[in-house]
Amino acid sequence: MKRTISQSKRKSAIVLNYIMLILFLAAFIWATNSSANTAAIILSILFAAALIGSAFFLFFRTGYMFLSNKRNERELDERQMSDRLRAVSTSYAIYGIFTVLALAFFSWFISETGRTRMPVLDLDSAIFTVAIYLVNFLPASVIAWRERDIPVDATL
Repeated sequence: MKRTISQSKRKSAIVLNYIMLILFLAAFIWATNSSANTAAIILSILFAAALIGSAFFLFFRTGYMFLSNKRNERELDERQMSDRLRAVSTSYAIYGIFTVLALAFFSWFISETGRTRMPVLDLDSAIFTVAIYLVNFLPASVIAWRERDIPVDATL
């Protein structure tokens, strides 16, 4: 699939996408920890829509999601296979760091009784959401971040 977004715009879109993830999680935590606060619920829904929209635009419209998850390796050329392998290994390293930090968080903030030491925040669902998002979108993010622009006069 032809990439129609320049590298600088892709990088900006990736940063924006992960900012939307953080804003969505902050609004979601605010909504779950404040008893049915209407503003928090509306913000959470708006940030979720922005997150889904930016992910669709960046990963599905350009084809990076399909490249990072292609099951039939015979449909990929050597460069695409190399890019996918690098993206998966980089994503695995980032996800490993995230997992260690999440485990450290849970071991630090969860007491022996199973209750959080910070009763104001309920962060376990937010950490789980980030974990699921990273597993699905991080390889495509790495590919989109690293891929160079295709010259206009290049023939495909």
